[in-house]
Amino acid sequence: MDGDDVISNLRELDYKLVLSYWIKSENDLSKFYKELACKSKEVGLEEWAFDMFILLSEESKRVEKKLKEIYSRKFGSIDIEKLPDSPIKIPAYIKEFDNPHSILGILKSAIYCEELAENICQVLSQKAPTEYEKELFKYLASSERCHLRILTERFNYYKKKLKAES
Repeated sequence: MDGDDVISNLRELDYKLVLSYWIKSENDLSKFYKELACKSKEVGLEEWAFDMFILLSEESKRVEKKLKEIYSRKFGSIDIEKLPDSPIKIPAYIKEFDNPHSILGILKSAIYCEELAENICQVLSQKAPTEYEKELFKYLASSERCHLRILTERFNYYKKKLKAES
């Protein structure tokens, strides 16, 4: 299922379910970025790659915490391990990240995640029952857009660099 299909399906779900899926996805995304940080060191990328992925991992954890606060205020506590399977899937490209040249695929996958995150925040802002939550999700969408710009910039940098090296 591609990103457009995911967003289309989420638009049909109620606010509580979309919010719970996004909490789980931010948790998965945090782990994904942490793995990418470790892999970036293993394959010998510059230090900025490690730092960028750690920063994105920490940001995902921060967003997850904020989403859990919203959820618990409205619906009570949440156990993300007990949620049904989410239609939001974080790509598992870690195994393909085995040399510095595989960074383009990894960055494409991270770009996909950030585009999806921005769109999900927009869906949540439309479904949010309070003005505070609407504004919060708009803010989170803009934050995801910033991540997207950083990743796209790095992707273009590496694309040029790898082309020059070949």
